[in-house]
Amino acid sequence: RFKAQGELDDAVKTLHDSSMERWKSELDTLLVYAGLFSAVLTAFNVESYRLLQPDDADAAVFAVREL
Repeated sequence: RFKAQGELDDAVKTLHDSSMERWKSELDTLLVYAGLFSAVLTAFNVESYRLLQPDDADAAVFAVREL
């Protein structure tokens, strides 16, 4: 009985270790993709922020029109 329990323990540990290694690999890949996505999104937001700022020339034209 104890020998069977030991073999069962070894089989479960092997299965568990392989599952954990696979999950770790998948998580590492997801973290790399998340980092790349964050870098691209940050670059896009920095460039887009400039486009959202009011143009000083437009403000001057508007002020002259109001006179």
